[in-house]
Amino acid sequence: MANLRTVDDYTEESQAEAVSRLKRWLDGVPTYTRGYENNSYTLRKEIYIIKRQPTTSAGSNYFTFHIMTTHSLNKEEVYLYDITGTMAEALGYNLNAKMDGTIYQPFGNMDMGWHTVYQMFGILYGHDYDWQDDWTTRYI
Repeated sequence: MANLRTVDDYTEESQAEAVSRLKRWLDGVPTYTRGYENNSYTLRKEIYIIKRQPTTSAGSNYFTFHIMTTHSLNKEEVYLYDITGTMAEALGYNLNAKMDGTIYQPFGNMDMGWHTVYQMFGILYGHDYDWQDDWTTRYI
């Protein structure tokens, strides 16, 4: 399968810009509070993972990643935004041409979609950042 972009296409500057874009987008994800007056809680922000096909016979997977965010001009309007291409560039991964741009993850003995998000937060904020206090992942 051909790649839309390969690691050879990325420069240090483009990867730094991808990191900056991801931080800006993730900071823009709204938080929501649920519950009643004296018993409310804040929901963690979510990164949505879509597994784009059944696991291959070799055990590999193709993923896309999304966030719910507001439009810059209309803060009331929330929409699903695809961050896969920018994640691929920030992480230095090929952006696979399968299904209009996916991140390919070879077989692993763990949840490879979650692992990719873990790697992204490590690149963005350092591996000491406890992202799971504020974020969660959900397969859709």
